[in-house]
Amino acid sequence: MISKPELTAADLITFQKEIGGLNRACTVLYELMETVKFGKLDNTFFNYVPTSTVQRLGYLLENELEQQQQANILFSKAKIHNCKFQKLPLKSNRSIENCEINEKWEIIINEKIEIDEL
Repeated sequence: MISKPELTAADLITFQKEIGGLNRACTVLYELMETVKFGKLDNTFFNYVPTSTVQRLGYLLENELEQQQQANILFSKAKIHNCKFQKLPLKSNRSIENCEINEKWEIIINEKIEIDEL
């Protein structure tokens, strides 16, 4: 099976530790966004990708990668496919004390993202 860009984007977030962290994932994601089209997503994507990944991906697209339109499409599709968002930290295993919360994506912002210069 060949991964589509949308699934690759989700995998970058799901496997962020294995590839060097969120900053590296965002750097690669930034480049990948030229080919990503979340409007094409169906049940298969949402059955495979954890809701926590959808939340983190959406938050990063909207707030760090300046991909508002794609983030809004992902958000709409997530709601159509009954994704149940729960408050969760942007970065696992890091303190969430005194952190701001993004209400739309229900992300506790406990990590500052720095995207490599491209």
